[in-house]
Amino acid sequence: MTAELVEPSGEGIRRYREHRHARLLGGRPCRGKERRRNHDPEMGSPKAHRRGQATPAPVPHAPVRWKNGLVAKSAQKPLELILARNLLTSISTPAFLVDAAGVLLFYNEAAGALLGLPFEEAGRMEPEEWGTRFGPVGADGNPIPFDQLPLTVALRDGRPSHAEFRIHGADGEDRDIEVSAFPIAAQETSGAMAIFWPVDEHGANGEAER
Repeated sequence: MTAELVEPSGEGIRRYREHRHARLLGGRPCRGKERRRNHDPEMGSPKAHRRGQATPAPVPHAPVRWKNGLVAKSAQKPLELILARNLLTSISTPAFLVDAAGVLLFYNEAAGALLGLPFEEAGRMEPEEWGTRFGPVGADGNPIPFDQLPLTVALRDGRPSHAEFRIHGADGEDRDIEVSAFPIAAQETSGAMAIFWPVDEHGANGEAER
């Protein structure tokens, strides 16, 4: 018995392709006007399988404006700030981390113990909040202006800064501390870090060394 080779017609080829495409999309074949209606020119492929679902319009990314008037270039934090936060989590010295706009991004567990408030409860703070929430006051008992705090100086002037003052913890305890702050910069300043410690503990160590 011999088989006769039959040349497929144009209609047969077209219907085969429609069925094959529909199976790949998990739906039924569509033809003619329906195929053109379901074609998404932006995606370059049919969208029959998404019929009935509204396509959300792209949402433009508006620039982030901080309360102090500075505009963040991107919601994505610079790599050096991410690395700085990782460093803070691994050290036992109390430390603060702020971005270029002065927003408090993180402080570590040791800082939370000294301030009487874990970062998980405090969360991020604007400069106006963290600059006054824990004091600070000078030796004369007067509040230290925000623009004179070590972190502010480090961000504004791009240089290290050191100071000694008293803070009032969330647990109600007053503590005398020393603070050293320095800018974090790659091509430009992206933030600053401050480390601080109790003065009495520093003094006790000094007496022991003598």
